[in-house]
Amino acid sequence: MFADIILPVSVPNTYTYGVPIEFHDELKIGQRVEVEFGKRKRYAGVVVKIHNQQPEHYQTKPILSVIDHEPLIKIHQLKFWKWMSTYYMANIGDVCNAALPSALRLSSESSIQLLIEDEIDVNELTDDEYLIFEALSQKRELSFNDAQIILGKETIYPVLSSLIEQRIIALKETLKHKYKPKTKAYIQLHKNYLTESAKQTMLNDLDRAPKQLDIALTYLSQFPKNNPWIDKKELMKKAKVSSQIVKSIVEKGYFVEEHKEVERLNDDKEGELNAELTPDQQQAKQQIDKAFAEQKTCLLHGITGSGKTHIYIKCIEDAIEQGKQVLYLLPEIALTSQIIRRLQDYFGGDVGIYHSKFNDAERVEIWNKTLNGQYKVILGARSAVFLPFNNLGLIIVDEEHESSFKQYDPSPRYNARDASLYLANQFKANVLLGSATPSFESYFNAQQNKYELIELTSRYGNNDLPTIELVNMLRQNIPGKTYQLFSKRLIDELKQSLELNEQAILLRNRRGYNSYVQCTKCAHSIKCENCDVSLTYHKFRDQLECHYCGFKQKVPYRCPACGNNELVKLGLGTERIQDELGVFLPKAKIGRMDLDTTRSKYGHEKIIEEFEQKKLDVLVGTQMVAKGLHFSDVNLVGVISADAILKFPDFRASERAFQLLEQVSGRAGRHKKQGLVIIQVRDEQDVVLKYLKLHDYKAFYEATINERWEWKYPPFYRLITVTLKHKDWKTCYEAALLLANTLRKQSDQIIKGPSEPLVNKVRNQFIQEIHLTLERKRDTIKSTKQLLAKSIDAVSQTKGFSQVRIFADVDPM
Repeated sequence: MFADIILPVSVPNTYTYGVPIEFHDELKIGQRVEVEFGKRKRYAGVVVKIHNQQPEHYQTKPILSVIDHEPLIKIHQLKFWKWMSTYYMANIGDVCNAALPSALRLSSESSIQLLIEDEIDVNELTDDEYLIFEALSQKRELSFNDAQIILGKETIYPVLSSLIEQRIIALKETLKHKYKPKTKAYIQLHKNYLTESAKQTMLNDLDRAPKQLDIALTYLSQFPKNNPWIDKKELMKKAKVSSQIVKSIVEKGYFVEEHKEVERLNDDKEGELNAELTPDQQQAKQQIDKAFAEQKTCLLHGITGSGKTHIYIKCIEDAIEQGKQVLYLLPEIALTSQIIRRLQDYFGGDVGIYHSKFNDAERVEIWNKTLNGQYKVILGARSAVFLPFNNLGLIIVDEEHESSFKQYDPSPRYNARDASLYLANQFKANVLLGSATPSFESYFNAQQNKYELIELTSRYGNNDLPTIELVNMLRQNIPGKTYQLFSKRLIDELKQSLELNEQAILLRNRRGYNSYVQCTKCAHSIKCENCDVSLTYHKFRDQLECHYCGFKQKVPYRCPACGNNELVKLGLGTERIQDELGVFLPKAKIGRMDLDTTRSKYGHEKIIEEFEQKKLDVLVGTQMVAKGLHFSDVNLVGVISADAILKFPDFRASERAFQLLEQVSGRAGRHKKQGLVIIQVRDEQDVVLKYLKLHDYKAFYEATINERWEWKYPPFYRLITVTLKHKDWKTCYEAALLLANTLRKQSDQIIKGPSEPLVNKVRNQFIQEIHLTLERKRDTIKSTKQLLAKSIDAVSQTKGFSQVRIFADVDPM
């Protein structure tokens, strides 16, 4: 018997292993098994096929152990992985890495590490064992040499062997399970003291130990009889005693202590299903129901503030009533903190959350609960498409136009919106795409009748859309350069907003304080030593940072090019706007929401809650503040330097600019009063602004879609971008030229390049790109991908190009 295994390694194929006879009866597809790959490395691979065909080109190694009693990955997931690998031209090992939480991707260890995090009784350890345990508690990982130095011995195996038997450490080259269930210590009265007379005897015996008596009395008086196990820490807090006192009363036999597994993510709210739809929303819901009955994907085009979330909730209710699971995809983690509270108000603890800010243990817990069908609704970012659903009935993709649904790096470079359509097809589930500014691809599909188009044209509560006002900064009166960043109009409106106890949002889609530092004489800007980009100045940390590779340095005193000691900081980011706004609004509480302020696990949630609770008057932020957030007291939105959004050299620039500006405009005036949006710009005649002022997405789409056809861009054509990277520019270019010429000789599709991107060097790697434009024909796309894969292999095998990294991005955003 043999088994094909997917390894969590970036290799294109599965690998075949022999199945020892002791595993014949227990081995199943979807289980993880321990295997050796290479000379000494061990991995937890996933079984995808069991057969009797021995491979021709290599001698199989045996499976070492079966890790899971039951399959951890479902068969439909393995099909999903295979489709993703094929469609996005990614190695199957890369898909496995993206799909599984890192705690489930076991690999061999080359060190000594702690296996347990719970408190252990160090009194039971020998002196040598204690020294190793203490060192690991501080360092968490030791080499054999480290252990020998700590113990002062050459022979350390007996000590390590004893610690392994006690399950305190794991040796190198053994699989270490990274996930451990979270446990809590609970206390219960011993069964010998359950009767009233026995309780009285216990109290009498403890009369001479007042602290222990406090524990007994607190337990008996404050905790219900139907739940005899109580939280140890809670008991200690109420009785005002230390853990040593609890340990003493347990040792006397009056109480029993036990560690129980608990959920990391627990919400016991009772759901309240009370969302009432307006007549417009009811009509939209009826259209959706009709389309779902015909198995059609729906595109819900609702203007900002039209109440799309209410419709989502009703659709979720219907799916749950049918016993189905629901996947609710959001593009940004920032959105989950607001949406999750609204969903939990309706569905209580049936809602699970899944995104990258959760730690490994939490992600494993959500994985297992989804596998067991305990969650009815999963709310998550793009990686949630990989969860092991049982009975998926509905997928909602909110803000479907967002480029955040696209994974850029590492492989697989998938789009969660598009992948969700394939995932839904596996379950015959319904798909609801929603946006106030749909992507041109989705709106085109709706126009072609591939999707059912449902439109919501009025705001919830019949509120008017905000007024959009353009302020030309070239004609702005600047007495003594007082208003460099802010127009007088914007400052006046901000002051009035504060007087009325209202809130405001300011958008500047660039973080940091200054965009770059430049020499006043030779105009040289300080660049990253690893990337072809200027370093951004961050005032809070008083240093220059690269937003591509993370390189940091202090601001130099002299220009590295000419030696001049006069350097100026130019450009503006969110940090500078927050800082300088305080000069005009000294009494205002100004917050900031960008990558720098939301790095922590609950960073997004903390800022949003502070703004909701009106602890902040003005929120300055990057595009994070534009997406789907609802604040009832925001009646003013300002956009700083809108030209940077409008004048980007990309064929999607106008589409993205309209989407971002319309989305951020929608944050204003969502409750009773009409909002105001002030856009500071230098070119008022831009076509995007013409339709933005009217909030007319349809007219904007019709006015600009023909350009896509003329220049052979999506949605009329498909794109594949091939990227080549190498530390030497000439080698990178020559490899790209060879690949482009190879493709041109064998394909009649449009091949552009090689060319350099705007940033042509990142992390000391030079970059070249080749762009393939394909007709929207299934056979053409399939054959071109096959040709591209063969051509990439051929170039990689050419002398001198073996170290050139080449990868394809299918459907780039």
